[in-house]
Amino acid sequence: MTAINLDVMHPSSQENIEDMKTMSLLQILRQKEDTEADVESMCNVMYQLNKAHRQYESAVEILMELNSTKKRMPAVVPLTSCMYVQGDICNINKVILTLGNEYQMEVDKETAINHFVGKIQRVRGKIDATQKMLANKMLEREQLRKAAAKKYHEENQKGNMDPFPAFHTS
Repeated sequence: MTAINLDVMHPSSQENIEDMKTMSLLQILRQKEDTEADVESMCNVMYQLNKAHRQYESAVEILMELNSTKKRMPAVVPLTSCMYVQGDICNINKVILTLGNEYQMEVDKETAINHFVGKIQRVRGKIDATQKMLANKMLEREQLRKAAAKKYHEENQKGNMDPFPAFHTS
């Protein structure tokens, strides 16, 4: 799987597609495999980004719903990423915001909402950039499929290749 830097938009590999006429069938197939791996990786990135987007939106909704009727209500308080304890909500205007690995900060409710809204905007930008990159990669993959079929047909016409073996089903 290929790592993808979403902060840098890579130019479309249109130049590579223009070079397909000079590429061998094997080279085209290898590039198609690489492109398919990139598409799969970007789909996984999109899933993770959409999941993060939903979680941040959920955090904003929960903070906005926090009002005086929730005071003294029982709550589950996280101590670590996998350990929780019972507690009560005593101050609805202050929340503890986890900013990173083992780093937490007490902030007012509006600051926490603004923090998550900023995160939502950044994730939305990453989603938009990834969608554009994914669309380009999917287009490239389709062009590579067509080029591979065309190259196979050309080489088969020249007599340089054996036809694909027949697949028998039982």
